[in-house]
Amino acid sequence: MSSREHLLTVFCPLKQACALLRGLPQEFCGSHSNGGDLSSDREGLEPPSPTRNTMRVSNVSIIVAQAPALAAALEDLYQSDRGLALSDVVGAIAALEDLIIEESARLLNDCYFLNGITPDEPVTESMLHELLRSYLLIFRWGAPANLTDVKGHKAMKMNAANASDWGALVQFERDTIQASLLEPEDGLYSPMIVGEILREMLQKYGKWQNRECIDMKRTLVGLTDPQASGLVPWERFHAEPDHDTFQFTESLDYLRQIGVLEEGEGSNRSQVRIANYLLGPSNCIAPSAYYTVCCLSECESLISEVETATQSPVSTPEQLIGVVEGTADAGRNLPEAIVNNLRGVAEHYEGLVPLHSA
Repeated sequence: MSSREHLLTVFCPLKQACALLRGLPQEFCGSHSNGGDLSSDREGLEPPSPTRNTMRVSNVSIIVAQAPALAAALEDLYQSDRGLALSDVVGAIAALEDLIIEESARLLNDCYFLNGITPDEPVTESMLHELLRSYLLIFRWGAPANLTDVKGHKAMKMNAANASDWGALVQFERDTIQASLLEPEDGLYSPMIVGEILREMLQKYGKWQNRECIDMKRTLVGLTDPQASGLVPWERFHAEPDHDTFQFTESLDYLRQIGVLEEGEGSNRSQVRIANYLLGPSNCIAPSAYYTVCCLSECESLISEVETATQSPVSTPEQLIGVVEGTADAGRNLPEAIVNNLRGVAEHYEGLVPLHSA
């Protein structure tokens, strides 16, 4: 592996960068960079698309091919052995944002064509709704192999209109237009205004889509035993009937492969850890050349509150317990097992708990 490949493999997931920059637009911190094959056994939030087109893209090849200047700059940083400064992280993320915006602009042009409109033509409000709905369908279900198939796209739209979540999707794009406060000129929306509305819609999409993750979590919590502490027995998980927007049909081997199984001896030999499953690849949708939209990590907001409250890289178990139990996300007493684990960690660090591993 070359130095460039090593650096980009480490850098591209952006998880550490998002931990530094929690105020970033949602399309980054609510997303994962696209790398590797996640097609095997995918269910979770995967929409029932007849034209599924799974992307298989390497993080390294994306950056080297699409942003060679960024790749070269990151390679220089790696070879200089000085690491990434905050300004380096910000600059790299800005470059990746440009790639995403360019990709969205290309897909928007395809949506113009699929709706019989030229890209430089101002559109009415009715046409704007059709453009945004087309974009959301393709964005969410994965681009079809042929983005020039006008008849096929029209059929896909008609089928989608009969789906249980169509009303929510339509309301989302309507709310986006209303919240944008961008007014048409003489009743027509220029291409520039359409592009701005689309950008706002993409920035809000991650949080909007996360409502399905919340529903899924609520269902999984309902399958747990009181003493299970976030674990669902495999048999109960697999026997859960299909829901409108998610299904629990992943195989035992696949769940083991993505690291969401707790396995031991006894009647509950295999259990699904809810927190890990929600963040797993089978619950990522809207494949792009650069990223996928996944369930938002509740841990990110929680750790941010902990860091703000402690103002230190270490804390006493009592302070951590008080902070976590006082957050809106937790809102309850921590299980005794977790409290004991915290105190056990503190025994190895002179009474303090490190907030981050080395």
